[in-house]
Amino acid sequence: MRGRVSAVNMAFINASNELGEFESGVTAALLGTVPAVIVGGAGTCLVVLVGAYLFPELRALERLTDARAAVQGAFSPTMSSRDTAEASRDPAALASDRKLPDHWQ
Repeated sequence: MRGRVSAVNMAFINASNELGEFESGVTAALLGTVPAVIVGGAGTCLVVLVGAYLFPELRALERLTDARAAVQGAFSPTMSSRDTAEASRDPAALASDRKLPDHWQ
């Protein structure tokens, strides 16, 4: 990266770290240290569970190479993604034909 791009990138990274520390400090000041840690851990678990529910194809992946194969198969000019999925028996590619919720489109 060039100097200016690197400087902007570093500013955003440092700002995100500072904002995270500020949020943790405010939460600890309002709730106390131990409750803030418990609430933070519970929030993390909730985010993981919601993500697992919304994106089941990620749970089906065993390796990153499976995801790459599914993406490459989806863009094949001769085969549809359904045909590619059936040919490779890839569960992630089978899930790629799933309809997105209306609010995501």
